Amino acid sequence: MKITDKFWAISHGLSLSLIFLVFLHVLGLYSLPTLRDIQSNHLGKYQSYDSYKSFVSAKQNSIVDETKEIIQKNYVEPIDMSGSYIEKAYVEWLVSSLKDPFSEYLNGKELEYFSESLRGNFAGIGAVIAKADDGVVIREVLQDSPAYKAQLKTGDIITMVNTGSLRWVTTTEAVSLIRWKPGTAVDITYRRWGLINKINIIRSIVKVPSIESEKTKDGFLYIRVKMFWQDTARDFSEILLKNNPKEIKALVIDLRDNGGWLLSAAQEMLSHFFKEDTVVLRDRWRKNNGGKYLSWWLFEEEVKTSNTNPIMTNLPIVVLVNENSASASEIFAWAIQDLKRWKVIGRKTYGKWSVQQPFELSDGSQIKITIARWFTPLNHSIDKLGITPDITLEPIPIDASMEKIVSLLGQEKSKALELAKKLTQ
Repeated sequence: MKITDKFWAISHGLSLSLIFLVFLHVLGLYSLPTLRDIQSNHLGKYQSYDSYKSFVSAKQNSIVDETKEIIQKNYVEPIDMSGSYIEKAYVEWLVSSLKDPFSEYLNGKELEYFSESLRGNFAGIGAVIAKADDGVVIREVLQDSPAYKAQLKTGDIITMVNTGSLRWVTTTEAVSLIRWKPGTAVDITYRRWGLINKINIIRSIVKVPSIESEKTKDGFLYIRVKMFWQDTARDFSEILLKNNPKEIKALVIDLRDNGGWLLSAAQEMLSHFFKEDTVVLRDRWRKNNGGKYLSWWLFEEEVKTSNTNPIMTNLPIVVLVNENSASASEIFAWAIQDLKRWKVIGRKTYGKWSVQQPFELSDGSQIKITIARWFTPLNHSIDKLGITPDITLEPIPIDASMEKIVSLLGQEKSKALELAKKLTQ
């Protein structure tokens, strides 16, 4: 028998079976299944999806309760599994289960640290640190800070804070140990040139300048933007207004090691270089739709420049970036590169193009979760990809000494200024 004949025979048999069932249904000998019947068979004893969902939720809670009871009865040391500590640990686990490095749970102290970071001032010693093998290394000492007055230097490695070793702690944890209320004392143990030193420092309020600027003799303006904080856009505007645009040949904007923070600050800064209502970014996110979540982007918002009188629309611009330039830094660099067709120099950026929103919990703590992703005006995404500079610089060796690192960073700045000069020729 041919394949087509077999197919016809099967189809014909199914049709006859269906006709026979309909005939029995008319005689009252058989009832065709209704949608309710199908749902009941699928859900078993749960007569609705809502009741089934409630069962699943209760089952999950029972597993949590079982685990708490087992630990409380059998763990080697007495532990109270009914306290708020357990609830917070569970919330922290829920957020971490998203496997999103930018979604996090913030307790009281961490929330205070986060808020201080956005303002750009905090109580501490005034040293910018990074992780080292046996502690944290000082990358920068802020002018007139407690660390500056205590004569700490760039390259010093802090190994202990009070009596606690920093060998196995993260940079964030080290920062939380060093910072505390103004007027309190902290013992800092550090290593310099192989020698161990210990010093007592009184913490004070430290104002971290988010922007530094320098004008060269031949008319090139260099601006380093450390972070996009609440006052960054205002400080940036003041620097531009202090300098006559007619006396500036080109701008070099240094965004190395700038992790981003506030998109609004980057948006305001870009407004100085583009006409009003220029689209520099698109936000896309999902939204709760009556309890059901759609699987793809539903809402989109255009982020536009707002300045009605941009003051430097025709000025050549060079943006200097590295592997730690992220988020708002990448948005700024991309706009300059893609829309203005000026140049980006440095190393491939981090690749963070997502939006986080904080949600306050009843005890004053917060969860900060990713709610949207950014796209370029041409609908491209560089999330996890990063921006490739027009001119790529060599990476800094991992084993380089602090003196070598400072030298190489200076060379990168010089190369950016050289590129700016070529754009004006």
